[in-house]
Amino acid sequence: MGTDVYLRWKGITKDEKEKQCTVSCVAGNDGYLRASIGMLRENRILQAIFVDYWEGENKTPYNFKVNYEKMLRLAMPYFLNCLTGKEFEIPEELQSQVRMGEAILTALKKAGLDEGDIAASGNNQRHPLDELAFGILWFNSLINFFHLGLEKQEEGKRPYLYINW
Repeated sequence: MGTDVYLRWKGITKDEKEKQCTVSCVAGNDGYLRASIGMLRENRILQAIFVDYWEGENKTPYNFKVNYEKMLRLAMPYFLNCLTGKEFEIPEELQSQVRMGEAILTALKKAGLDEGDIAASGNNQRHPLDELAFGILWFNSLINFFHLGLEKQEEGKRPYLYINW
């Protein structure tokens, strides 16, 4: 159980649809995103980005170009949550994706956390650095999903989403 997000577009082939049938949660480049029921932060990200598609079938084209920056702005709080298990209010100047590493360190220092806090934080069953490593893979898949959507949008193929729980 969980959330399965499929990218659909005008003229999608049977082979392209079959490539989306995977068990991997990092298959964004094929037009598939996955967040299992226990992936709470990932499900929150998907719901925030795809809010108009969350309640059922909607064949209205999704505007990947307009929503791309919104998706990227969610990266910083997502990675901080992966690392610490704690929610952060990220100042506007730290939301730039250009200097993400520096922004993470600055945010951690402002929150009063040191390396010991990071290693012992959260209620995750994995080590926080493992959570961060997985988070990077998952978010990269989301970026790849958006790149495919942008490509289909630029080709005039009217990409839309199908979300299945």
